Parts: sequence; structure tokens; C-alpha cells
Amino acid sequence: MNMPRSAVAHLLGLSRNTVAAHIRRAEQALGRDLADVHSRAAVHLALALSSSGAGPEPDDYQPVPSLDHLLSTERAAVWSRATLRPLDARHRRTLQAWIDADTDARQAACRMGVSRNTVRAHLRTAEALLGLDLLTTGTGIHEVVHALHITNARAV
Repeated sequence: MNMPRSAVAHLLGLSRNTVAAHIRRAEQALGRDLADVHSRAAVHLALALSSSGAGPEPDDYQPVPSLDHLLSTERAAVWSRATLRPLDARHRRTLQAWIDADTDARQAACRMGVSRNTVRAHLRTAEALLGLDLLTTGTGIHEVVHALHITNARAV
């Protein structure tokens, strides 16, 4: 979820085509487009929750809550506010535009009517303020996707 396909291929000793084929099969099984930042964030969260052992015991069947249900709780809202607190409105708008553009700085810049360099400068500032890696490995972007989703859903 956090590495380019070529890096995964190198790490596993596979060809990029093999990795791409595995990703296509995963996308089909999940019914998700893993090129979409929202889908990657959702799958990343699901993998983190499943590996944490936070789920019910196999004999204790309980319906699995939806992602929207999990993100609509007061606990999630508190986390979201705390996560985004260091950002001013300008940096939040830039992050939202960047995410809406599927992390494409050029497309976000066009939508905002600013230069690509301005978007990247705002993203670097947001990285520093949030203490999250947004531009290299992408591990922090999943948190921002969820935090902005929670904040936007509560604003409606």
C-alpha cells in the first residue's frame, strides 16, 4: 500500500509485471481500485485493524461495522480534530484538493488556480506541521484521507 510497484518487485524478487498482476487480482477480489487514494487508505486501515487482533474471536460472530460507521464515531472525530489541528485553512484546502485529485499535484494546482510548486510547498509545510510523511512513502496520506473524510462528514 505504501510502496511503488517497482520497489515491491525488487523487495520480493519478482518482476513488475508479476506484482501488477497480483495487484489486479487483489483489486478484483476487494472490488477496489488501488490506484485511488481513498481505496488505498481504506485497505490500509483494514489491514492494520486485522493485524492488530482487534476483531472478535472466530466463535464470537458479530457483524463487521462498515468503514463509514467506524469513522462516524465520536472517538474518530476527536482523533480527526487532533490530527488536523496544526493546519491552517489554506493547508487544509490544499490537502483536500490534492486528495481530491488523487494526490496529483498538477491537477490539484489547476483546480486551485495556483502553481504546482505552491501545492508542493503547502504539502511540505503540512508534512512538517503534522509530522507525517505525505510525499515519499505515502504512509501519512492514509491518515490524512481519513481525518479529512471524518471532518467533512461531520460538517455536513
